[in-house]
Amino acid sequence: MDEGQLAVFDAVVFFAGAILISSVILALPGHQTISNESCWNSVRAAELLDGLLSSSIGTNITIGLELPVIVPSRTSIRDCLAVEGAYLFTGGESDGFGPLNSIIMGLLEDCAPPFLDAHLMLVYRSFSEPLLALPHAPDDMSKRTATSTTMTLEDGSELLVVLVLCPSSPSELVQLRGADLHLLPGVPLPSKEVDV
Repeated sequence: MDEGQLAVFDAVVFFAGAILISSVILALPGHQTISNESCWNSVRAAELLDGLLSSSIGTNITIGLELPVIVPSRTSIRDCLAVEGAYLFTGGESDGFGPLNSIIMGLLEDCAPPFLDAHLMLVYRSFSEPLLALPHAPDDMSKRTATSTTMTLEDGSELLVVLVLCPSSPSELVQLRGADLHLLPGVPLPSKEVDV
């Protein structure tokens, strides 16, 4: 082989290597987008849970236990859930915590995206069944995003607070379409039914 042919051969090999490296680099962002999206959903769920637990209940409420307990408006939801979880773990009923649970569900509905159903559960690490599920345990566990945090109670036991975000059912989306979508800036109301 003379030098001219060797130079052409080197150029072809270099060109083939550049194409191979470019195709690998171009393929990577598509794969990272999927993992970044799921990571982003997890971060959003974690932020929602942290924001909820850090929020105060906002109004004075009375918890109906054997002796009624008045909870001041500045009490954090984290502290309220710790008391409720400890009470439920000892065999108490959640009926007396109705006003607190209504406040928590109202905050979740206000903060969660309208196309997702939020479910909050309290679980002791040694049990698989939740002590409390607001509004209920999620039915469909596919296509969900979940996050959790651990709270250590005064007696040293650990309470797991789990937030699960599930896609809304199609019937709920149809109700949203007619009622709430016109309130979102930049979102036009659809003129026909849209398959969900």
